[in-house]
Amino acid sequence: MAVTGLIRRNQLHSTIFCFRFLSFPGACHQSAPHLFIADDRILEGVELRKGSVADIADIERIERESFGDAERYDTPLLRLLLGEREFETVVATVDGAVAGYATLFHREGCVSSRIVSMAVEPEHRRRGIGSSLLRELERSAAEKGAERLVLEVGTSNLAAVALYQSVGFRIGGILPGYYGEGKDAYHMDKSVSRS
Repeated sequence: MAVTGLIRRNQLHSTIFCFRFLSFPGACHQSAPHLFIADDRILEGVELRKGSVADIADIERIERESFGDAERYDTPLLRLLLGEREFETVVATVDGAVAGYATLFHREGCVSSRIVSMAVEPEHRRRGIGSSLLRELERSAAEKGAERLVLEVGTSNLAAVALYQSVGFRIGGILPGYYGEGKDAYHMDKSVSRS
């Protein structure tokens, strides 16, 4: 299976990305943050809500804690992910403070939605926050009519690979040098649950 149109963290600023994924007219669309329906599998004190540009400092902090320089998104790109209508960012808060986020890309009429980025603060990992963020993105993808969710993850990021597999993702292939020289990635996908 050929993998095309991949969003690579270290190539997001390219003209190709802007043409392929952001080739629609209009200004940034922002809606007011709102709380999602509570997930009974998430810990007390943790809430999920729609992310906004107001969350950018917290997301930048989580990016710094979670990714190396080559993989980390910069401020202009984060603003884009938080403001354009084809991207949806969900943040997880713990006692009111942002502890994690996940971003979905979906173009109307496409059968696949892409998880562009996801990270949880190190001190809040292994608490169910990551899987709750993934379930929320899957719910949103289903509402948008997607049949599949796709993502890329470093082959050396064993904890993330295990998390994705635990919610039903399967490895569909290896992408050599995806994150730079000697840094391969898995292409992973799953069918979107309609329940």
